[in-house]
Amino acid sequence: MLLAAVLAACSSQLELEPAQEQRNSVAINAPINDQGGVRVMTLNAAHSRGTGFHQILQDGDTARENLATIAAVIEREAPDVLALQELDGPSFWSGGFDHAEFLSERSGLPSYLRADNQKLAGLRYGTALMSRYTLADGEGFSFPARGVWPAKGFVVSTMETGAADYPSVTVVSVHLDPLRPTMRHKQLRMLAQHLDSSTGPTIVMGDFNCEWE
Repeated sequence: MLLAAVLAACSSQLELEPAQEQRNSVAINAPINDQGGVRVMTLNAAHSRGTGFHQILQDGDTARENLATIAAVIEREAPDVLALQELDGPSFWSGGFDHAEFLSERSGLPSYLRADNQKLAGLRYGTALMSRYTLADGEGFSFPARGVWPAKGFVVSTMETGAADYPSVTVVSVHLDPLRPTMRHKQLRMLAQHLDSSTGPTIVMGDFNCEWE
């Protein structure tokens, strides 16, 4: 009862905003891995700036080189599903191309869903999911922006594994506020409320911008 009251109070003050999505939801017939489970990975792509100070100070070729390095790590680790944060769509400060499409083509994860949690003139970026399984029924949401801080958010999808015991799994990539614990708590409550109607296994991955405890 108390949790329901907290969630209701939170939703009355803050509302999720739908985020524009870009997807490649291909039909994939891939077997479950030898361990019988799902291998997961999460990574903050940092607008593909690598070790650079800021992505606006580098050219598109450097962004592609950094993304190729990321793709090599993904291919080496071989996740079944990957969550990404600060992944750019076509943006002036990172080469003007879709970073999700670039990574998908080079990492062995053909199905992807990217949400523009931040969208301004010439600038798109946010959260994304990639998988070697089909990603279906995906949607992206942005948390309400506060002051000058860019909006964070999440993208959620159904991963169709085809496994007998868990044929579909809800997967989430989320990025929380970097500075304010109280805002992170509110954002997590909003995410939990959105996932409340989900059935079956759910995997939440992301950049939580906080310690484990």
